[in-house]
Amino acid sequence: MNIIKEKQKIDNIVKKSKNILITSHIKPDLDAIGSVLSFKYYINKYFSDKHCDIYFTKPTKVILKKYKDVLGINDINET
Repeated sequence: MNIIKEKQKIDNIVKKSKNILITSHIKPDLDAIGSVLSFKYYINKYFSDKHCDIYFTKPTKVILKKYKDVLGINDINET
């Protein structure tokens, strides 16, 4: 896998998109939370004209409480 080519593919998809939804697997752990928050940060920094939301399935409130000190945690919404 060529990381530069993979990044270019992702950038092209983001460029073509107006709205972006980021989600994770069921019962996300801290690794999944960090990944989605990092991707949202990347999109906001380099594609500021794009609208980006993060949604997790329930029980998001438990996750938000458990990881309340994680920067950006309040950007996660619940379906």
